[in-house]
Amino acid sequence: MKPQVHLWVLHHGLWGNPDHLTYLTEKITAKAADTGEAVEVMNIAANTGTFSYGGVDGCGAKAVHLVCERLADTRQPPVTHISFVGYSLGGLILRYAIGVLYAHGVFQLQDDTEETSPLIAPSDLAFKRIIPVNFVTFASPHVGAVRETKSAFNSAFHSVGSVIIARSGSQMLLRDRSSFEKRRIVNVMADPQLPFWKGLKAFKRRALYGNLTNDFFVSHRTSTLVDVTPRLEPTQIKRLPQLHPEDYPSLVRIDELEGANEIEIEEDTDDKKQATSARFRMAMIIFIPIGLTFLTFRRLFWSLLQVHEFSKVVISKKTTALNTNNLHNLGWLKTWRDKNGPSTTVAAPVIPDDGTWEYAFQQLNQLSWTRMHVRSEFRAHATIIRRAETSKGNEDVVPHYVDTVALFLKDLK
Repeated sequence: MKPQVHLWVLHHGLWGNPDHLTYLTEKITAKAADTGEAVEVMNIAANTGTFSYGGVDGCGAKAVHLVCERLADTRQPPVTHISFVGYSLGGLILRYAIGVLYAHGVFQLQDDTEETSPLIAPSDLAFKRIIPVNFVTFASPHVGAVRETKSAFNSAFHSVGSVIIARSGSQMLLRDRSSFEKRRIVNVMADPQLPFWKGLKAFKRRALYGNLTNDFFVSHRTSTLVDVTPRLEPTQIKRLPQLHPEDYPSLVRIDELEGANEIEIEEDTDDKKQATSARFRMAMIIFIPIGLTFLTFRRLFWSLLQVHEFSKVVISKKTTALNTNNLHNLGWLKTWRDKNGPSTTVAAPVIPDDGTWEYAFQQLNQLSWTRMHVRSEFRAHATIIRRAETSKGNEDVVPHYVDTVALFLKDLK
């Protein structure tokens, strides 16, 4: 009897590289060694650095190519189960890939998952259908990375960022219009009538990890799909009770402000607050020009990299025309929608798609999620995943996911 192979697909964030997920890879393989199951980790490297400017659809098309190439590889043991782990922008890239795989009939669906007509019949697939198990993201901007506070700085950030970070920047800052009904890509991927949402529903467990504070790039609301009203002040966040004080002290509860694990707080004096504010302003004066110059050169480099890629996607025994460009331009999505029509089992949209983040927020919340809230002291966007050896402070977050939330094959029996 051939062993069951559980493929874990990992994807880094904007400007990232696979090394950022080394700590996560180590924890997954160590857990698998303890359980005795066959695990294979695919830490995608096709969208490193400036190549991550290609948008969630462009980068997602490459992820589909790599996953299908592995599934169709007869020289290796066949994959039977699959899980996806995304960090930052990588979470949305993988959500796009999941939608493509679902639409083409790659997933073996659970009993309670709505059956749809795939673009490729199961008998025509170049490999056997696989069982989707885990989907988890760490600090991913599921409803965009728009800065919430209205200010001249944030307005400039949105305008400049949507241009200087190319396609990915415009999509995350909600300045894009996709080729599918001219809708924003984050809203397209949250529509319950489309394969991205349906593909997420097919997973046995979905989880979101987000930072409560100190994450300059991705807010708590967009990473956990929880809107805390009123906003928690830093002193309140420090008082939040820990879920597991001994083993996982970074994880906290947000449903109450009182608890046995309350932390003593030393209130900042007015002089200390003024000194901190002065240091921040000085840092901005120094680093903003440097950062803009650096990003401008990266944007120019990205413009030079613009080439048409026609990588063959090994997904069907009969069709050879499917390639990464086909998956990038969303023509496949129009074909799938025309073939399936409106769903009869999904409730009507909570609100119409008006192009804002609220649409994606409410539609994604129709799915059930395991949500984890992380308290970080510094550089939260890097420490949540322990992006490097120097990204210390939240080393317990990844082990918490692997030990207590993730499903391995032994959990499915």
